Amino acid sequence: THGREFSPVRYDYRRTVTELFEEAFSRQYGQWCADHNLALTGHYNAEQSLQFQTRCTGSVMVHYQHQQWPGIDILTDQCDELLTAKQCSSVADQLGKPRVLSEMYGCTGWDWPLGRHKYVGDWQYACGVNFRCQHLTHYSLAGGAKRDYPASIYAHSPWWPYYRAVEDYFGRLSYMLTRGRPVRDVLVIHPVQSAWGMYTNMRPNPSDAPALHQINEQLKQLIFALSNGHYDWDFGDEDVLANHAAVTNGRLRVGQMDYRLVVIA
Repeated sequence: THGREFSPVRYDYRRTVTELFEEAFSRQYGQWCADHNLALTGHYNAEQSLQFQTRCTGSVMVHYQHQQWPGIDILTDQCDELLTAKQCSSVADQLGKPRVLSEMYGCTGWDWPLGRHKYVGDWQYACGVNFRCQHLTHYSLAGGAKRDYPASIYAHSPWWPYYRAVEDYFGRLSYMLTRGRPVRDVLVIHPVQSAWGMYTNMRPNPSDAPALHQINEQLKQLIFALSNGHYDWDFGDEDVLANHAAVTNGRLRVGQMDYRLVVIA
């Protein structure tokens, strides 16, 4: 594979590892929760780029199929992880899952204002999130706890008596966004399987894998251009499509969603 951007051997290896992880972990946990009337939720590690997914999960979207309430984690005060949010909400809406969870507000600091709580939640809700898990609430600030991904969403923070202003707002918004069903008719093919054949642990620096870095940056440009132009859209993971997609009446139907335009990233 020396000197080649895409290696079929690396691709086959990553596909095998991804399928084994899905079968041995996500599918079994999801089925156990279904059998016991529980909702499997939470987030997978390293969702935010093609490189990280290839290394840690293979493809996060295939694992969301098995969560009753699929989830993500957005750290810090930022609005850059459109990829992370839309990967999750796409599978949830395609497969009719009622909740999309996001763990929010980690690494924001003790003096972060309530207006930013609303801002960080708002852009994620616009991307399909409808359920929040605040990061985090400490039992105590003893030892190193006060430095562990603050702030503590609890009485340790001086704004705690006023936090209802944030919670009442998101409580109402969460309820509203679980009524009805989304309307999106643009599907973007997710290129993570291209990353499988390009990524190697010996080249973790993006500058050392220019083709993979280019795919990641072009994907980011595409999805932000669609969103900035007010075209709502979903991702289509190739394995999710293989399991749930069909062409009917001139449209691509994926689970419960219909798309009239497919964009190959």
